[in-house]
Amino acid sequence: MAFSIDASSAFLLPSQLRCLAQAVRDAGQHDESRWIEWKATLPLGTGQARVHLVKHILGLANRAPDVAARWAGGFGYVVVGVSPGEVRGVASIDHNDLEQDLKPFLGPDLMWNAEYIELDGKDVLIVVVDPPKRGDPIHYLHKALPHPKGNGVVHAEHVVFVRRNARTVKAEAGDWRMLQERFAATQNRLDVEIITLQQQIDGYLRSVYSEAIAARLEESCEELINPRYGASQGDAPLMNISADLAARTRGDYVTDVDNYLRNLEDFLERRLLEEFVQRKSSGLSLVLVNRGDRPFRDVRFTVTLQASGKLHYPGLVDDDLLNASAPLRPHPYGASAQHHALNVLRACRERVEKLYLPDASAPLPQPRYGTSVQHLARHALRALHERTDEFLGSTGGGQKLDPKIDSPREQFGGLEVRECGNGLTLEFDPVDLRPRETQKLPHVPLLVGAEIGEGEFCDELTVAWSAAGLSANGQQCGLFKLPVAIPDSL
Repeated sequence: MAFSIDASSAFLLPSQLRCLAQAVRDAGQHDESRWIEWKATLPLGTGQARVHLVKHILGLANRAPDVAARWAGGFGYVVVGVSPGEVRGVASIDHNDLEQDLKPFLGPDLMWNAEYIELDGKDVLIVVVDPPKRGDPIHYLHKALPHPKGNGVVHAEHVVFVRRNARTVKAEAGDWRMLQERFAATQNRLDVEIITLQQQIDGYLRSVYSEAIAARLEESCEELINPRYGASQGDAPLMNISADLAARTRGDYVTDVDNYLRNLEDFLERRLLEEFVQRKSSGLSLVLVNRGDRPFRDVRFTVTLQASGKLHYPGLVDDDLLNASAPLRPHPYGASAQHHALNVLRACRERVEKLYLPDASAPLPQPRYGTSVQHLARHALRALHERTDEFLGSTGGGQKLDPKIDSPREQFGGLEVRECGNGLTLEFDPVDLRPRETQKLPHVPLLVGAEIGEGEFCDELTVAWSAAGLSANGQQCGLFKLPVAIPDSL
């Protein structure tokens, strides 16, 4: 059976690595390639495992960049514990122990990491080797590899391995020429990096916010269902609306309360979402670094975000929504018309004075002696409508305050965001970098869905980046992971 998996992009998330292991299990015996090596099992932490892993990691790191880029974004993979037709697994050891066992032989410049995934109830080790780049040094054996049985050495110090088709072999003349040309590209090599200074990113736990909203709604419902005012018999109607209120039944009042609670729920959901996005710790703050001693012109950056939880880009914080007032409470059942007219007046004044309009920001005029409550209330309503119409007209028709959290494509401040499968792709405007310069990229508001299932939570955000410049050769790429903080309350 052919090795059937889409290798057009990298396998980085645990779910993607599991799919890779499944593809190995379902593959044919001769389906290994330049970018992947597998082994049925190995006793990790022993000399046998050390010889196998070191040899193949070095071979994958010494590939030609243009050839490596054809598969899995240039990454290379060593899979241990699964082979075509069987899953034997491995006895896992600590990541730090594995690193300490291999690093003396691989050297400090070779970038790789190891992940365990579970397949058919057994642990499988997958070593991920970073893509080779132009300007990379030649990776060699930094220390002689002892024979697993203790009889001398298997490979001497300074041996260079390369990946040729589905095999890892010692470098020959043609391989040395390719590796020297790759290293020579360092004279005009792009030497930049994207990093972050934040230690974690806040996850959005919808259940926490739902509980807070439910508590607020329950509190409001209890306050409203029990009327605070008794019916008044002697008050004469002051406005037409008062006659309508006088004829209102308790059923009408309950309907008004239901409508108010629905509006309040919608307002609270949008308001809490905006407050969450406003927190710097909920978004992604990236820093661009020029590691070299020469300037780079028109450097373009692309960042891909992936997580086991759903990712949303909500756009910029909506200051209008943050400053907006909650919906008006319904007129209490049984209240006097005069009391209601005063409430209308008070609400109108508050709403109008909160609209920041440089040419219409003066408070409403104070009532003159002898002015009826009815007249003043009508005046307040008229002023509110006029100022609201003017405000909406100045903003092009008045957009409804409804923040979108699932927009597939938005752009602001030098940043373009697109949905990409289950993740997001960020494209930044080109920048010029002086030698050793550090630049902060635009802050990216982000919603990382913390809940992925019953009792399961998203624990990390994977940030993969690539960079290319007009004044330098090649493309640089890398990745890092940010822990996702799970909130337990607001």
